Amino acid sequence: MALELKNVTYKDILKNIEYLFDDGKVYSILSSSEKEREAIGKILSLSEKNYNGKIKVTSKIGYAYAESHDMFICNTVYEELRLCLKNSNYKEETKEKRIDSVLKIVGLDKSVLNVNPSNLSSGERKMLSIAIMLITNPKILILNEPELYLDNYHKKSLIKLLRKIVKRYNKIVIIITSDVLFSYNVSDNYILLNKGEILKASNKKDLINISDDLEKASIKIPDIINFINSANKKGINLDKTYDVKELMKDIYRNVK
Repeated sequence: MALELKNVTYKDILKNIEYLFDDGKVYSILSSSEKEREAIGKILSLSEKNYNGKIKVTSKIGYAYAESHDMFICNTVYEELRLCLKNSNYKEETKEKRIDSVLKIVGLDKSVLNVNPSNLSSGERKMLSIAIMLITNPKILILNEPELYLDNYHKKSLIKLLRKIVKRYNKIVIIITSDVLFSYNVSDNYILLNKGEILKASNKKDLINISDDLEKASIKIPDIINFINSANKKGINLDKTYDVKELMKDIYRNVK
């Protein structure tokens, strides 16, 4: 166990949040409220101290903001990464290896090292923010809306990256988002917030069957689930899925 919240309350935004995050898993915290997403991110990353309740944490935490540019203060990518290592105990040679390593992990070419972060594409800035988070090797990774501004290709790349990090290094990854489909594709478990409280928490498979809860929490139901729900109401018996290929196969079986 590396992170546990016990009856955490924050202003009028979060109420009695209680949850245990285990090693080696990806979690999604789903909320339609930007205030809730921002508050839970700051509290989990320990950058917000003004809360009631208890947080038990035994490991180093890394946090990536929803807006990547909020993390950048230097003129080049290289300077950003070097700054993160300023107070580390790594030897000089090791620091350079760490920089090369995190760039490779997130799929950024060394050619970006001398580029101003503001001149990177939105996808590259997002990957740089993750590299900054990874470079000091935290056990717990918290990402606020990591899918923001990413196209489908970069979303798939990010999902693959996060799953690989968890599997290979037994880390805890916590995604804070309002995107159900992204949550389903990346997570092992989810927490659904509504009006500052935990409305539901379960494994990701349950996300297929909680349309009513998502609607109650003002979370957008993915189009594929709306389509399936509509078809089932018309007497067409389709299995719920987030896989378009599986849906097409099911439609073909029903048409036959």
